[in-house]
Amino acid sequence: MIMSALELVWSRIIPVTVWMAVAAVVVQVLLWITRPVAPRTHRLAWACVLLSGILFVQFPIPIAARRLERALPLPLQKVVLLNSEVWLSQPAATAQQSDPSQHRDPRLAAVPVQLAESPGAQLESRSADKTPLSSEPTTSRTPKAADSPLAAWTWGEMLAAFWVGGIGLVLGLNIFGYGRLVRHTRRMRPASDPYAREWDALLADRRIARRIPLLASSDCGPALCLTPGGYRLIVPESRWGSLSPAERLGILRHELAHFERNDLFKSLVARCVVVLHWFNPVAWWAQRKFDAAGEWACDDFAGGREGRVEFAKVLLELGTPPFASVPLADAAAGGSLHSRIRRLLSLSPLIDRP
Repeated sequence: MIMSALELVWSRIIPVTVWMAVAAVVVQVLLWITRPVAPRTHRLAWACVLLSGILFVQFPIPIAARRLERALPLPLQKVVLLNSEVWLSQPAATAQQSDPSQHRDPRLAAVPVQLAESPGAQLESRSADKTPLSSEPTTSRTPKAADSPLAAWTWGEMLAAFWVGGIGLVLGLNIFGYGRLVRHTRRMRPASDPYAREWDALLADRRIARRIPLLASSDCGPALCLTPGGYRLIVPESRWGSLSPAERLGILRHELAHFERNDLFKSLVARCVVVLHWFNPVAWWAQRKFDAAGEWACDDFAGGREGRVEFAKVLLELGTPPFASVPLADAAAGGSLHSRIRRLLSLSPLIDRP
């Protein structure tokens, strides 16, 4: 029963995979032709590609319908008059208990009439008269035992099991990475007071009442992550002091933009869709484009109109942190740094703020 359900789901996923690939090509061509500057346009376009992977899945839904009662055919009686066969219909409602002699035609009194057997009875009687062609005893064929348990599976069930195994593997890797991040945050210590005051002042300026601790790490950051205990902002302890206050403020504004835009949950939803289509490289490509558009929006908010070049230098210096690709963690140096820096340097003064 379970394998049949998985086989049904797998058979519905395959056509949607083709549709997602076509949608991705169409979106890429339209974005290349129109060249929109606003990150929200890119993010919305790739969100439509990802949503096509689940919105166009078709499943049969049984609907209960009223059963129409058909009028039963009238019973037929076969009558042989001499050498002619006549079929007479006699409704059950007209069968009355009356004297048959009152409706008898006197002209048919001497005509011999006999009721013939039904066609099924005639076939049975004819087959009973025939002798079997061979007198050898018939032996029943027993099905050959399967050599292995997989021999009883169909190709559809095997592919469905392989698909479910891939989902489990991808989920396991993501859960392992997230658990590694959570364990790492528990060993971190709070940042020093001057840096914590800069972060608290930015939260107060944006009127954010939620408390988000600022943690210092020796090997990762900057990154905003969501742990079971709440949001945490991780900064690199070794390089954080070498940055100027303006550069630190730009990084903090970038991470705060991720919080205000709920990019963590949006990225999580996108990854859930990709998990279902883990075998499709187009799904992974669309998910990277979706996350890159979110990074563009946060870069615009962090750099502002005058600090694009300075923020590009900070991105080039920070590099890629170890936990940039873990779910529920967004980093200032995540994504494709080359495309982000090139976009910041070539962006027009009209910046689309989040």
